[in-house]
Amino acid sequence: MAKESAKVVMPIITVDSVDDVHDFYTEKLGFTRVMGVVGEDGPFNFVTVVLGGAKIALTLAALDRLEHLLSS
Repeated sequence: MAKESAKVVMPIITVDSVDDVHDFYTEKLGFTRVMGVVGEDGPFNFVTVVLGGAKIALTLAALDRLEHLLSS
């Protein structure tokens, strides 16, 4: 049986501010947001951006999410 290789690879980048990095990717680099998840406090927790065949996921660092949940 032939082994199939991955058709698409999407890196997931953890960041301190999804909104700031999203703005950089869309406004400066020309990416388009195709999906986003807004957190309870308003800013994005997760977005997916695309440009041509490139797809990148940007997510809030897990430690930041945990600290936010514990402080609520």
